[in-house]
This record gives sequence, C-alpha cells and structure tokens, in this order.
Amino acid sequence: MATVAPRPSVAAILGDYAGTMGGKYPFRLSITAQLPDSQLVGIYYLSQHKPIELQGFVAATGEIWLREFAAQPTAEEPERSLGNEPPTQPRQPFARFMVRRTAAGTLAGIWQEAGSDRKLPVQLTRYQPRGPVQQAHVGQQVYFEEFTAPVFTVPDPGVTRKLHGIFGVEQLTDMTLAELQEEHQQHQMAEYAQGFAGVNAEVTYNHRGLLSVNLHSEYTGANVNHSYRSVVVDLQTGEQLTDEINPARQTQFLAACEQKLQAQLATYIREEYGQMMEGIPPEEDENLAGLRSQHISLQNQPDDMSIGAGKVLFHYPVQYEAMSNLMFKQFQSQFWLDFSFAELQPFLRPGSPLRRLAAP
Repeated sequence: MATVAPRPSVAAILGDYAGTMGGKYPFRLSITAQLPDSQLVGIYYLSQHKPIELQGFVAATGEIWLREFAAQPTAEEPERSLGNEPPTQPRQPFARFMVRRTAAGTLAGIWQEAGSDRKLPVQLTRYQPRGPVQQAHVGQQVYFEEFTAPVFTVPDPGVTRKLHGIFGVEQLTDMTLAELQEEHQQHQMAEYAQGFAGVNAEVTYNHRGLLSVNLHSEYTGANVNHSYRSVVVDLQTGEQLTDEINPARQTQFLAACEQKLQAQLATYIREEYGQMMEGIPPEEDENLAGLRSQHISLQNQPDDMSIGAGKVLFHYPVQYEAMSNLMFKQFQSQFWLDFSFAELQPFLRPGSPLRRLAAP
C-alpha cells in the first residue's frame, strides 16, 4: 500500500502527469492553475488526443477532485453567453477523478462515471517530455454533428494547451458554442444552404517542430463569401510565428518579394486574367490597371505566412481603389510568394524557429 501524504498544497500538485485507467487505458492529465476561488482547472486526453476540460479542488481530507466536462454543451447544459461568462446554472460533469498525492509524489485513486457505479483505478506519475517536440498528432473534433475543428496534441501538455487555445472551435469560428449550436439549428430548418458553413483546416507542414495550417471558412448569405488565413506554430513552445524576418534584412527581403510578385503578376495576367476578361480593351480595364499597380513596400507588405513542401510562402493581398467585391473574391489568396528553405535563411532573425527548416 502506498503511503498517503498529508493534504498537499496546490503548488505541489500543479503540473503534468501520465498514467493509466484500469491499468490499460493510457492517458495524460495536466493540472494547469488555481483560480481565485480556489478552483483547480486542467485538461486530460486519452489515445484519441482530444483535450477534455477538468475543474476541481483539493478537499480538506487531502483528496483531489477533478470533474470532467464535455467539449460542447448538450441539450441539458446551459448555453454560454457572448462573453464566455460562466453559465447561470452549474454545469453537469460527465465523470470525475478522485485521487490522492502519495508520499512518492504520484497520484493514485479512481475515475468514476457520473450517474453510474462504473469505476476505474487511476495511477499517475509526473510527466517530463523527452527531447524537443518534432511533430504534432493531428485529429479532429465534431461539434453539433456539423462543425469540425482540428485537434493537435504533442507530448508536452503545456504546448498542447496552447495549441488548443489557437485552434479551438471558438477561436477559429469567432463564435461561441451557443452561437454555433444556434447556427446548426437554423441549418436544419433552412430549405437551402445558408449561413456559416464552418472552417476547413489543411495541414501543410508538420515536421522539425513546426506546424503550418491553412484555414478556409465559408459563409453563405446573398453571396458565398470565403475567408483564408494560415497559422504557423512552433511546436516546441506553442507560440504562433508571425514576424520572423530580421529587421536588418527587411529591405532586402521586401525587394526579393517585389521581384517574385512582379513575376507572378506577369504570368497571371498573360495566362489566366486575359482569358477571364476576354473582350475588354486593356486601356478600359480598371482591374488590369489595378493589378499592374501592385507593389511591395514597407507600407504594403505580405500579410500571411505558410510552410509547404520545401518552401515558405508569404501571401500578398491585392488592393486597389476600383476593386469590386467580385474581383476581391477572384484575387483573394491568389498570390503567394515562395522562398525555398535555403533561400529564406539569410533573411531570418538569428534565433528564428524557421531556421530548423534548412537544417541537415
């Protein structure tokens, strides 16, 4: 029998743990923080790698209670408001952990399903990731049988928490779960497709501790509107990468971007635009003039970055005064300026994670 330690301080139990349920279901659990009201918060995930929310406290007896909540509200659960304030009624847990800290610093106890006698013994030890993270596990979670969000996990639970914060369904859709549920209900009643259609996530790179994801969302109103953006994350820290160019080399980088942009514009006008606008005299074509007026400068830089096979791409957003909504859709996400991994290296900050791309 393990010797049970006295009631632990919260600081003593915060951290990351790995263990098993029933001796055969491996899982990882992270007790991340204590809120001002003394409530513990955290996450855990099984082999499916889907983070599950935990809330709990340390009882006077020394037992650590952690209640498990679903990733989305059910019909019985109150909806969350626009500001993500706590619901007015208590949320009902689906299960709970009841564990104690042993003298050896491990956690031991049971996991019990809510409203059931089903119990599984739990054993947990502190978890320390071995070596730098190289790749994320890629999964998917479905909300209200319609909307999907990518789920990325790595061996480091702290980084996993950050990934969940970046790619959570509320962050990707800019909607609360309650709003998504209402959108789903409206879709079921509508005679034809309309409203928010969700977000599609395409993983374009997942190696060397770097994750690149292209995100495409669609909304149907009077017209079908699309939105594109890309996210690059350092898997070793969980931080999103947005500005990796060395300020001392920015002028040279923008000059290289300008050269690539002009080459792309010339090819596009010759091979695609001309066929699309056949019959319009060039001297009367405001959109052609708008395309030819595009230039990169300190005031007009690429606005997005993505990593692909052997290259890093920077998105250039076409903008000009006469551009219609139709042409905005046509040119949206059209021009990406690509640099090979080796070609980009001289322009990067000395400590940029993107330098790993060209490593042997």
